[in-house]
Amino acid sequence: MTLRPLETCDSMRAPFSIVLALSLAACAASKPRDALECSKDPQTTSGPHIPPPDSDGPMIRLDGSYRKIDRPAYPPAALDAKVTGTVYVHVWVRADGTVSDAEIAEVHPRSAMVLADGVAERVRTWLFNAPQDYGQATAGEFIVPVRFSIKNYTPPTTTEPPSPKPANAYILETVTVEHE
Repeated sequence: MTLRPLETCDSMRAPFSIVLALSLAACAASKPRDALECSKDPQTTSGPHIPPPDSDGPMIRLDGSYRKIDRPAYPPAALDAKVTGTVYVHVWVRADGTVSDAEIAEVHPRSAMVLADGVAERVRTWLFNAPQDYGQATAGEFIVPVRFSIKNYTPPTTTEPPSPKPANAYILETVTVEHE
């Protein structure tokens, strides 16, 4: 009987390939095509991942979402000047869904800085559904885009590109503040 190294053993390769293919198929089926991010490392993904072999938890990591929000008011000075734009708030959320900290990450376009007045303070009062990892709520980081717009007003276009967002923060759905 001749022993071959594990990586060249054909009898072991087939079961591993089947397990890998099934894991990737489960990952692909659990997210929309444009949001698919699969990884074996739970520290580097914001999407589904494969649990370690000794885990009894579910296979899918759930990202956070909004639970209770109180939309910010449109700053009067910005409204008078017809300033529109998006304020990106970097939010740190505890496992219970409360905010431990929030700070303005970016305002786009930069000329709309007046829109940031009071937004971080308002976001600190919000409640979130914390991310879940193996069925347990965990602390997490989010980018909360708050878009300010004026109904029936088309703002001038800007060529200013948005800044890159932190890689470790999940971008949540945009919250819109629209004035009529």
